[in-house]
Amino acid sequence: MLNRYIALYAKLLHCSLC
Repeated sequence: MLNRYIALYAKLLHCSLC
């Protein structure tokens, strides 16, 4: 469950970094 959230957050952060 938490892993899924982390993955989603990481993806969002990656987009933000872009």
